[in-house]
Amino acid sequence: MRSAEKSLPFFKVLKGSENFHWGPEQDKAIEDLKQYLKNLAVMTGPSPGAELLLYIATSSSAVSATLVEERMVEDTLKQLPIYFVSEALSGSKLLYSEMEKMAYAVVMAARKLRHYFQSFKIKVPTSFPLRYMFENREASGRIEKWARQLASHTIDIVPRSAIKSQVLADFVADWTPSAPSQSPPVIEAIGI
Repeated sequence: MRSAEKSLPFFKVLKGSENFHWGPEQDKAIEDLKQYLKNLAVMTGPSPGAELLLYIATSSSAVSATLVEERMVEDTLKQLPIYFVSEALSGSKLLYSEMEKMAYAVVMAARKLRHYFQSFKIKVPTSFPLRYMFENREASGRIEKWARQLASHTIDIVPRSAIKSQVLADFVADWTPSAPSQSPPVIEAIGI
């Protein structure tokens, strides 16, 4: 549930300033808000030698990545977020295929989070065949360039079995604004 929805009972009370009345609906809303804030994901530092997960997400105008660590907390395996990164796409990047955007999300994360990629083994769960894309010896152009950039890191691209923290990466992608000065390119087909 979004924070605006959680705050709605407060806004109702504040909107009508003449007849201010704090009732049971507001009491419940404040308790729900306290519980929500208590359970928010908190950024954490990675444990030495840990294997980190990189969840990636794309939209038509943005790519994002969430770096997390799976760790036992109170006898439960939890995924703790370490870092979120995103980039609003512009220019020719808006024309990338969905596969290329997914690949670019890994490259973008490796660039922005270089110190994590150099110090930890990174696992990228995905339902896309990115491993084959980066290992293709016949790849050329940007894919070849990206594969060379990632080769110096220990990155394991694995099939995604559960969504878990993928929700975090999706959220960042969904809420990253488009570049304000550029509108998406228009592609026209010419009939023959």
